[in-house]
Amino acid sequence: MDLLDPASVRPAVEGARGVFHLASPSILQAEDPENELLEPAVKSTLNILRAAKDCGVGRVVLMSSPAAMVPNPNWPADKVVDEDCWVDVELLKKVQFWYSVSKTLAEKAAWDFAARRDCRWLCSIQGWYWVQY
Repeated sequence: MDLLDPASVRPAVEGARGVFHLASPSILQAEDPENELLEPAVKSTLNILRAAKDCGVGRVVLMSSPAAMVPNPNWPADKVVDEDCWVDVELLKKVQFWYSVSKTLAEKAAWDFAARRDCRWLCSIQGWYWVQY
């Protein structure tokens, strides 16, 4: 399945009661971040959401990342980080944290999509896990 091709995504969700979207481009040294990370992250997320909505999927779980929430130097230190806390995208572009930018843009696009279409879906933020092999 090619997540960037809407026609490829639809058959994967047809008949499903729920969809978990976990995929996102992850390139450490992107030569062209806009085309290698940012655009594919947003486009693939929206393709999955459109297909799910069109096929009548009842529940979608979007797996986001703490990378979409922190760092935010403008967030008050004494305030709990919650769904209103977003990274400072312009700061992260300057320091070239492209994965964080891509996760933020994809999650924001998903929230916007769901709000405009009255979708009752869930976004989950999982902590980072470090495993030593």
